[in-house]
Amino acid sequence: MAVPTLDIEGDKFNCRVDGPPDAPVLVLSNSLGTSLSMWDAQMPALTARFRVLRYDTRGHGASTVTPGPYTISELGRDVLMLLDALKIRRAHFCGLSMGGMIGMWLGVHAPDRIGRIVLANTAPKIGTPEMWKQRIDNVRKGGMEAIVDTLLDRWFTAEFRARAPEPIARLRAMLTATPAEGGAAMRYYIGVDWADEEHAVWVEDEQGQRVSAGVVQQSAVGFSEWGRQLDEWRAQGIVLWAAIERPEGRVVDFLLDHGVKVYPVNPKALDRARDRFRQSGAKDDLFDARVLGGFLRTDHVHLMALEPSSEAAQELKLLTEDY
Repeated sequence: MAVPTLDIEGDKFNCRVDGPPDAPVLVLSNSLGTSLSMWDAQMPALTARFRVLRYDTRGHGASTVTPGPYTISELGRDVLMLLDALKIRRAHFCGLSMGGMIGMWLGVHAPDRIGRIVLANTAPKIGTPEMWKQRIDNVRKGGMEAIVDTLLDRWFTAEFRARAPEPIARLRAMLTATPAEGGAAMRYYIGVDWADEEHAVWVEDEQGQRVSAGVVQQSAVGFSEWGRQLDEWRAQGIVLWAAIERPEGRVVDFLLDHGVKVYPVNPKALDRARDRFRQSGAKDDLFDARVLGGFLRTDHVHLMALEPSSEAAQELKLLTEDY
């Protein structure tokens, strides 16, 4: 049966529940670019034993399309809010590809809410930053239509495509209906360890893989080179977020001017986070920058961004005009 569209904290999610009311609940989570309809063929078998909850992931199908990019932690929290809204205390979970990554997050962060987990055709890290940049660029320029043939070639053999044109056509329609914003999101997390003469900078992607790491000199040349790199990433459609422990001075102003969303981090919160990221051996110059970037990636929902137009940002501008 179709569930009325759920409104959760202002965001709307398209869901469907099928199967016996007293059966164990199984949540199905779709892959990137698809909708809950991808599971249609499996429903007769699954509903014989489970009460199945299907939903369109944020940015997909008929669910809400909020400004991207989206993180796996955000998508995982969406699942928990859906369970809460439907008064489901505990459920089994099956996710395909992106859905499997959501399942990994749930297994780590909400083990009391999840029974058995099926991780299908997935991995903790899928592809490379270069691959995703190219795909995002293609989608932003031509919509999902620009990559649909590549996806179908990767997912299905030529023999199957020739033998089963109808399901292939249905999947093509599903993929091309996905909003570009939902299928083309990427974000980099920047940790900045502020200092007087130089600034350690760590950049990682949404999966926690290092994109770059180094030192920016407190000079016109240093800031010019840094700004060029930030502008190149933004031109590629990559959203930039930065965490910094000391939210004052030229560095904050510089980041805001280059379109970076800045998140000040309380020193006490950073102290607690260090043990999570600490490795054996002596601390290097980039350690705090790496902790800041990683902490922003995993805990940004608990932080408040300093927007360029905010009163606090304007106050910082006045304080740093003579810097």
